[in-house]
Amino acid sequence: MATVTNIYTYPLKSAKHITSISHHVDEYGLVGDRRFIISDLQGNMLTGRTHPQIAQIVFNADNHNICLSHPSLADISMGVAEFGKDTKPITVWADSFKGHHCHQDIDAWLSQLLGEPCMLLRYGEESLRSVKRYRSNKLAFADGYPLLLISEASLTELNKRSSDNHDMLEFRPNIVVDGESDFIEDTWRRFKIGEVEFEVVKPCSRCVFTTLKLGSSEYRGNNEPVKTLKTFRQGKDNEVYFGQNVIARNQGQIRVGDKVEVLSYQTPEAYPDTSKDTPAMDNKMVNVLFDNLDKSLQINTHEPILDQALAAGVFLPRNCQAGRCGRCKMILVSGEVNQGEQSALTPFEIDNGAVLTCCATAKTDLVLNLE
Repeated sequence: MATVTNIYTYPLKSAKHITSISHHVDEYGLVGDRRFIISDLQGNMLTGRTHPQIAQIVFNADNHNICLSHPSLADISMGVAEFGKDTKPITVWADSFKGHHCHQDIDAWLSQLLGEPCMLLRYGEESLRSVKRYRSNKLAFADGYPLLLISEASLTELNKRSSDNHDMLEFRPNIVVDGESDFIEDTWRRFKIGEVEFEVVKPCSRCVFTTLKLGSSEYRGNNEPVKTLKTFRQGKDNEVYFGQNVIARNQGQIRVGDKVEVLSYQTPEAYPDTSKDTPAMDNKMVNVLFDNLDKSLQINTHEPILDQALAAGVFLPRNCQAGRCGRCKMILVSGEVNQGEQSALTPFEIDNGAVLTCCATAKTDLVLNLE
């Protein structure tokens, strides 16, 4: 029987975690989790995917005060009573709704840290974000689901395969369990912890944020753990999965040490294990020039261009690394590639030479440009 070993919340989206021994679960998930967010002045969310400095922010909040600290700046604290009454538009992925503006002094602090104008918003009484992906359809500033659960055995299996040693906090779970075997959580449909019954909604797809070195604002150059997850946790949609998105079916208290009572099971998603496959390697090497970056290197013709560039210290734009977001798009000036499966490029973009480096492999020497 699995047991809860850790409970984590992230009051500010993408910032550092808070550890709890006991925590209340409400209709939004763990109370206080991802109730604050940083946005630009147009209402677009800013996260650790594009602003890794956020991951080093220590954010503490209660009903009366908030405090932000970062290694590069003096701390800032403010009483909640000083917050303004106005709301601002905020877009979290496909959902647009209202966030409550906090205070211009905090905005100035964050703008100095991130090097661009931005503001801090909180989820409040006018922040009505409703989603249709699941029955309990309330959600604060979390990406798509209110809770993430991972077993320690799953992390152990990943670490056996990866060239790096990964910490659970790189994956930003809410609930960690010890588990009976790796990926046991994939088999659960409904389960109970303490006073709360939970339902598994879908596996959690992982992005570039997991490659951020814990406690720093530096991404791993070797693209781990995404590189290893691609070998044994990649779905038919090209995304890699680690952990399960879950929702609470009622409110109540959960605690570290609580047993997980599995109420019903499901057939887990099957992922091909290609880690022991030997690709049809002709050991062919080609040259690639990232023209407007003034960078060049030799790459092979069987691994994605992005993976090899990152391993060589050429840090290209990226986000989902699954062919869906388009963040890694470049223009093919000369040469030929195998594009691989992707859904982010339009036919017009493809006709005009756009390629996604996260899933494209080289066929010949290449010249690539950022847009």
